[in-house]
Amino acid sequence: MTLVLSVQTKGSIWMVADRRLTINNKVMKEDARKIVKLRTTDGVAMIGYAGLGATRSGTEPSTWIANVLRGRNLLLQPALNILADALKREFPPQLRGIEDFAHVMVVPAIVEGRQRLYSIDLVKQTGRTFYRYSRHITREPMTSRSPTYAIFIAGSGAHLLMRKESWKRPLLRLVKAYNKGRVCPKVIADHLAAICYGVHKGMMQKGDRTVGPKSIVAWSDASLGGGQLTYNGEQEEASASTVPVIDKGMDVQAVGTALMQPLMEHAMGMMRALEQGVPIEQIQPPSEAALKGALDKLPSEPDEKLR
Repeated sequence: MTLVLSVQTKGSIWMVADRRLTINNKVMKEDARKIVKLRTTDGVAMIGYAGLGATRSGTEPSTWIANVLRGRNLLLQPALNILADALKREFPPQLRGIEDFAHVMVVPAIVEGRQRLYSIDLVKQTGRTFYRYSRHITREPMTSRSPTYAIFIAGSGAHLLMRKESWKRPLLRLVKAYNKGRVCPKVIADHLAAICYGVHKGMMQKGDRTVGPKSIVAWSDASLGGGQLTYNGEQEEASASTVPVIDKGMDVQAVGTALMQPLMEHAMGMMRALEQGVPIEQIQPPSEAALKGALDKLPSEPDEKLR
């Protein structure tokens, strides 16, 4: 499975997830993307998950989540309703022949200036499939202003963190300091990566390889800022793999990738011009038509099919 940990406060939300995919405790890959960032018309959210790491054809749920939410400029609640219904329909066929299995999606969010926490659970046990979609609050009644839990953990590595509470207070202090502008985001990202790496080491001591040494930390704040960093152990590392971002229905990563090719071709043309002594002013930048053509090739409609 994995480890996914979220922190949700009024000023910012944070998530760390390891990058390992395993089958029967055998390591399959170390560069999975188990987080999706989401911006809706009423706030920001992140969707992390533990359970199914990839389909038989290799599709990661993060890619599928982005496909489901693509082209849908919605409020957060309707967007999650659609995602939950799609999961309920599309995941069970991927679990045929598998028993005693659980998949959970963790969704920290800031909606209209207040933190929220949702989860979508699918559990297969003794031939039956159970499904639950929840908003988590610390006390009744449930309203738009109901308080929520500050920290949520899920996955096979969660039990190691549940055994003691001492790690929570320092983490929350750092996040509160970030919200007040006293520390930079990398301080919290480093801290979360260290927690994830500690869980990896603890799991390995037990012979459990389901939590890997590498992780992704992502964050969003109430001012619509945010970012992401990748780690190998406790050390930040460069990675070409970024988490999917859906911004009011637009697949930001797909747009960036589509525009990169004509821009790279232009950059290569300028380099060749310099090598050949040709004035770079003669190298025409990509035309508006070329850029538009690259974008027009992108799918713009939602795709709920999990392949």
